[in-house]
Amino acid sequence: MISGSQTFESNQISEFRHIVCIDREPANIQNYCYVGSDHYSGAKIATQALIDKGTFPSLFMYESDSSPIKERIKGFEDTLTDNFLKKDDLSVIAFKQTLDIDKIRFKIRKYLRYLIERRQEPFGIFATSDALAADILLAAKSINLNVPDDVKIVGFDDAPIAKYCSPELTTISQDIQSISEKTVEILINSIQDEPMQEKYKKVGVKLITRGTL
Repeated sequence: MISGSQTFESNQISEFRHIVCIDREPANIQNYCYVGSDHYSGAKIATQALIDKGTFPSLFMYESDSSPIKERIKGFEDTLTDNFLKKDDLSVIAFKQTLDIDKIRFKIRKYLRYLIERRQEPFGIFATSDALAADILLAAKSINLNVPDDVKIVGFDDAPIAKYCSPELTTISQDIQSISEKTVEILINSIQDEPMQEKYKKVGVKLITRGTL
């Protein structure tokens, strides 16, 4: 079972006959099985929830070429289109992961001020991780924006930090239990050379509504 990387050197995987990729779809190997969350649907659910609350959502993310992030971006953009909202330069806002936390929060405050100037309140923000959503929450408070009255935020992952925020984060929850069980099932069937019903499985996600929406 492998996860985290988009590409692999041939000598890293040549000794393995049974490969199950968890939540990352590798770009350069064949004949693998895959199990992961339905990131596309999760992004659509999050974005639609923000739109239903009367916002024109923006997507805040760290720069990444991973397959889950690409799916979340597509889900976000497709939901804008479905709701006849035109994408602009404040629709997708990306930050470099190499920046330290103080610089990240400085940039978040800068973009929040742009939203104040150019969007009608309340502002909607879909963050591609709960860690980033927590930083957005802190940045909003630091410039006297109320969450959720002025800014509504939805994260992704339902990480432990979501419950430690004030207010607690609304987020997309991944079904880790089902992902684990399906991964083990596929791997065992592969090892035993049993026919498999599914070699590619996307597991459903759900919205956990808390205080930031």
